[in-house]
Amino acid sequence: MTTEPPTDQGELPLLTDVIGVGELGLSPALEQALLQTVLSDVLQRLDLAFEYRLRDALAPVLERACESLIQDAKVELATTLRDTVARAVADELARQRRT
Repeated sequence: MTTEPPTDQGELPLLTDVIGVGELGLSPALEQALLQTVLSDVLQRLDLAFEYRLRDALAPVLERACESLIQDAKVELATTLRDTVARAVADELARQRRT
C-alpha cells in the first residue's frame, strides 16, 4: 500500500493514494467497486462520528436554551397572571362600589 504524505500541509491525500488500488492490478470495474465500497464505509463512519460529536456539543447549548425559555415563560406567565388578577380585583371593587 502506498501512504505517501501529502505534499502540502493542508492537502489531503486521495483515497486512491492511501489504499494504492493501482498497485493491486484490479480491473477498472473492480477498482471502481472497491473505491465505492471503501468510500461508502468511510462516509458511514463519518456520519456516525459527526452525529455523535454534534449531539455531544449541542446538548449543553440546548439545555441552556431550554432553561432560558422555561424561565422566560415563567416570568411571562407570572406577569400575565398578576395583571389578570389585578384587573379582576379592580373590576370586582368597582362593581361593589356601584351597588
